[in-house]
Amino acid sequence: MRLLRRITLLPLLVGVYSCVNPEINVDPNKSTNMTHENVMAYAILHGVGDDYDIWRGNLIYGEQFIQHLSSTSKSWAGNYYTYNEEYMSAFWERIYRECTNNLEIISSELKGDGVDKNANKLAVIQVLQVWNYHRLADFYGPIPYSEAGKAETAQNFTPRYDDVKDIYLGNEEKGIVGLLTQLEQAQKVLSNPGTDETFIEGDLFFTGELSRWNLFCNSLMLRLALRVSDKAPDVARKYIQKAFDGGVIMENSDNVFLNHTTDNSRYMNPVARVFFNYGGVSGHLFRYSDTFINTLKNYTDEVDPRLAFLAGVYNPDEKYFEDTQNYYGLPNGLETNEMTDLSEELDFDDKFEEGIGVYGFAQPHRKNLVHYTAPTIVFHAAESKFLLAEAVLKGLLSNGKDANTYYREGIKKGMELMEDYNPEAAIPNSMIDNYLSHVPDLGTNSSMGLEGSLDEIQTQKWISLLLNGYESYAEWRRTHYPSIVTKNQVKHPDNRSNGKIPGRVMYPSREQGTNAKGYQSGIQYLESGENDFVSDLWWAKDHH
Repeated sequence: MRLLRRITLLPLLVGVYSCVNPEINVDPNKSTNMTHENVMAYAILHGVGDDYDIWRGNLIYGEQFIQHLSSTSKSWAGNYYTYNEEYMSAFWERIYRECTNNLEIISSELKGDGVDKNANKLAVIQVLQVWNYHRLADFYGPIPYSEAGKAETAQNFTPRYDDVKDIYLGNEEKGIVGLLTQLEQAQKVLSNPGTDETFIEGDLFFTGELSRWNLFCNSLMLRLALRVSDKAPDVARKYIQKAFDGGVIMENSDNVFLNHTTDNSRYMNPVARVFFNYGGVSGHLFRYSDTFINTLKNYTDEVDPRLAFLAGVYNPDEKYFEDTQNYYGLPNGLETNEMTDLSEELDFDDKFEEGIGVYGFAQPHRKNLVHYTAPTIVFHAAESKFLLAEAVLKGLLSNGKDANTYYREGIKKGMELMEDYNPEAAIPNSMIDNYLSHVPDLGTNSSMGLEGSLDEIQTQKWISLLLNGYESYAEWRRTHYPSIVTKNQVKHPDNRSNGKIPGRVMYPSREQGTNAKGYQSGIQYLESGENDFVSDLWWAKDHH
């Protein structure tokens, strides 16, 4: 199904690259090449990410913090909770520079042309901006939000940083419209659009299907409502019910994703570019964390069938070893000599081939998962199911199914999702059903030291969010589940967070010079009063 929605990006974006790129001294407002469709496509493409920011922010920090991945190099700072300015700044620079600022410009122009006339387009932009800003705020904490992107439209070059609570819930006194309110406003339009007028060529997600944007809007509302559920349960209850009643993503056919092509390297899957374009197996340095592999092996008395789909062992020449019984992950935070010693202790020379060393640790499957035309999944049905399971568990949703049903449906949807990555290797329904028959009902799984229903829901959600380090990292901080992640935090002596998963990543240091006033307004909201790793965000469970 996803192949039917593939969009050829190159002809559409040539003009945008020549006029939006901030490295080029061109005023985008005066360009004759750029259209709103161009900007929309450009913003979606870069909101999904390219290999620069995906490699640094998502994989090196998010995915290693959350123990989906580990690495064989101490250079990948997230594996040790250490500081790297370039890696931490990449996501900030990409989203503000390429996405939020450009969307703000076309939003301002559309409003000037008539709010009612352009209501659908403005609602679509609202949803995209919520998606961008919630990820930024979840990663960094207080950020430029209510005044952000106003350099062209309001000549504001030094926006204040807003508190995370205000970003989510709003603050009328400060004139801040919160993310949940923004989604509520967008929902009113998208649930009952007055016309069909919207973005078409520039809509790389849905090619103008407003009903799909409504599903995305509601699903984001569900995600963000659960994010605040421990701090503002009444607010969460209101928006969870509103999202559910409006309709959220329940089937993989409704997932939000970006297809990728091999027409041009820019439009290949960005994770694949990391795994293939910089030295291949020898260059990317990532392995699966043993936390992730152990969970796939030990969540029940039956091995998760996703193990064979998601993981592989490859030697430096890309020879593939397919015996999953011999797959092991690499613990996070080891010294190089400890990795080598462990590979010898696990007898990889006999299991695979002589001299394979640390290549014997399992890594993402190169044909099934991290290939050039794999989709980038933004929001999938499994996430909705797990969010609904939690909402029912907490008594925050009426008229839904029971939590156990949503939980089991989430596992099933997560397994069926593999077909979108590689239909030829899709997990058969019989195998999915067999695995589910071994999964205990919610709240009764005693394997791996699981700590009850929420731990089980979050552990399965964590599996389904593989390669989405930003969301996985936020969800762990909110709940401290999966408990198996909490129990394996890195104690390496170089860590900068007292041996605990960091509460946030640091602002780019250049912000102190380019927006000193705004930067200081952000620092004042952080628990530590410093730009460091050890402040918990407003919605997060206490940790530091």
